[in-house]
Amino acid sequence: MRRIIKVVSVLMIFTMIITSCDMFKKGSLPQGAELYQDIKLAYSDKSEMSLDVNVFKRTAAGFLNYLDAGDKEGLKKLLSDALLAREDTAADLDEMWSNFKGHIVKTSHIAADITAGGGGRYENGFIVTTDVETYYFHLMVISWTNGNDSNEKKLIGINQIRMMTLDKLYGLDIDDHEFWDFTHSHPNGGAEGDGYSLTYKFQDGEEKPVKVSKLMGVDCYMITSIGNSSGYITVNTNQVSSKAYVWKLTGTKDSISSAELKSMDFSDVASVEKVFSALEPYAVPDVNSTGVRDYRFYNLSDRSDNAKAYVYYGGYPDVPRVRVYDLNEIYVNQTWE
Repeated sequence: MRRIIKVVSVLMIFTMIITSCDMFKKGSLPQGAELYQDIKLAYSDKSEMSLDVNVFKRTAAGFLNYLDAGDKEGLKKLLSDALLAREDTAADLDEMWSNFKGHIVKTSHIAADITAGGGGRYENGFIVTTDVETYYFHLMVISWTNGNDSNEKKLIGINQIRMMTLDKLYGLDIDDHEFWDFTHSHPNGGAEGDGYSLTYKFQDGEEKPVKVSKLMGVDCYMITSIGNSSGYITVNTNQVSSKAYVWKLTGTKDSISSAELKSMDFSDVASVEKVFSALEPYAVPDVNSTGVRDYRFYNLSDRSDNAKAYVYYGGYPDVPRVRVYDLNEIYVNQTWE
């Protein structure tokens, strides 16, 4: 492998878990993310993967094409030989297939690749809403054409699939001590047949162990966990359209009006904090990368659209900061009121 490229994961904890000891990552998520229905030239087979740009987007679009069509054998054409050879993959595919309900209505934006050329490792997550349920997917894809190493060829295609409903994603914890033990004892990344286990711990009390197969430092595994996404939403408070937090709805009562917001003296921090502390939160966010729940949304009693009072309780001297936020727009596209 001449060069490894990584698309930034939605969830920092997942990034930490699958970081390979012999692969370097660089860059940040670029512009160019698209919705599923807008992606051109979707791959139908891993043999089509090349050094072109948009490898991840084209793989994700092909994956979703097969999923939406109910074509399990077609989807297998995108999976790496290493993932297909893993002991639990056949059962995991059956579980994923039996739990994907309905037809795709919309998706979140799917990330663009960083650049063309060289071998690539690409990974990202995205939200898929069908006419029945809302799911989170995370794919990790490897694509390159140089070299004749038989193990490299086994890794071409999709090597990881994670599928879960939003309630399962919210507050997810992962016991990864075996990963760290394996990493420290296998400095070369592992050979075919090596592996370890992860334990996914969900907020509803379910624990699900997952066997991970390692080859050349690449983690091959699948995880499916299904509940019900009702009562959870995705909100984009980030700079780019493919990143979103999952938020749990905690209240639906009217809380404050736009007029009341405009009349408040936000230089009086203590008074502002007192007002919002007494209100019922509309949604409580998942923790951020530092483990802090520092954002809140509140309903506006004079608005029936997706505009909410957006309150930041972070560690700055002038907090809380309050703005009106449109849940349908990403952060950089907000028209602040």
